[in-house]
Amino acid sequence: MIKTLLAQTTEVDDLELAVSEILEQLNVGQNLLNNSVGILTCYLDFIENGIVKALCERLPFDVVGIDTMSSATSRKGGPITLSLAVLTSDDVFFSTGISASLEHEHKDSLRELYERASAKHRDKPSLILSFAPVPQYSTAGDYLVEALGAASGGVPIFGMMASDFTTAFRSPLVIFNGEAYKDSMAVILLSGNVKPEFACMAVPENNTLKRKAVVTSSDGNILKEINGSPAIDYIQSIGLVKDNKLVTTQTVSLIVYYDDETEPVARSIFDLTSEGYLILGGVAPEGCAIGIGTLSPSDVVDMLSKMIDSLGVFDFLLVASCISRNFILGWDNMAEIDLIQSRLGEGSPFLFVYVAGEICPTVAADGTFINRFHNLTLVSCAL
Repeated sequence: MIKTLLAQTTEVDDLELAVSEILEQLNVGQNLLNNSVGILTCYLDFIENGIVKALCERLPFDVVGIDTMSSATSRKGGPITLSLAVLTSDDVFFSTGISASLEHEHKDSLRELYERASAKHRDKPSLILSFAPVPQYSTAGDYLVEALGAASGGVPIFGMMASDFTTAFRSPLVIFNGEAYKDSMAVILLSGNVKPEFACMAVPENNTLKRKAVVTSSDGNILKEINGSPAIDYIQSIGLVKDNKLVTTQTVSLIVYYDDETEPVARSIFDLTSEGYLILGGVAPEGCAIGIGTLSPSDVVDMLSKMIDSLGVFDFLLVASCISRNFILGWDNMAEIDLIQSRLGEGSPFLFVYVAGEICPTVAADGTFINRFHNLTLVSCAL
């Protein structure tokens, strides 16, 4: 069993007041069990003004997280907010770690991270919660997930990318024990009485073009050819290019159908290269079928409602929604937060976070988990 403590503050100007608000809400002296860990998400200002560091120095357990444009618990929700969920248990064991820089190399760094964090467990971890940096275009999030999955021997990975965003990415950071990192990954490993349940919702099938195409040439997240022709020809034929430039694609995604019979994965279209290649938010392997999908504001809200409907009883619920879904909501940008707070109710042990990339396992035909990196997707992990 996991007991969840929630705390939140919107006090961004007074360090001592912000820290005292969090500590008072947690009351750790009375509420902690044998093993504890914190998951913290916050607006960038809380890092820059020292509140995150001061808070972590006062807490008797490790704290891992990201900065984000908006987050929520059952207490509060919104953009300029610091949210903290503390998981504490007598029969679940937690360990944490932060990797070396992933800027130039990721496989060895993530293998070393997993080996170091897992060495603290008596039993093999059964879940990895990951907190990832926003990589450069040449290092798709898929590569980080693949490397961590290989290092762990296939342990299910659930997680999120930092998402500090205004009109563009500003300073997305990973948080580990009060320090902030721009190019390292942090993890929480769980073992013991852990039975995670995952949900993953991208673009509904009835919102995708029925006519599929095939990736005939790609290099990771660089899509070169579709149906044997330059990739730009395909997206131009569906109206996404004008004067050799991408038309806004916030509501449109590329849907990749893997040949392992798992659920399809959504990919954001970031940019065009001078050669007419597409830069995607994740990989699109050669030979995969692809389609185009769209989301409306009502789709975004309906998907969250369906996810909530599917929930059973949980000790803690971690929900990550792509920031593009928030952009789609337009002026009604609190719709998802308002919905989850009203539906789950006061005191419900959840943390909702807007993220720049989603990490969640999908289920293969044989029932096994395959770790995947997603764009434009709503994912959740219930413990």
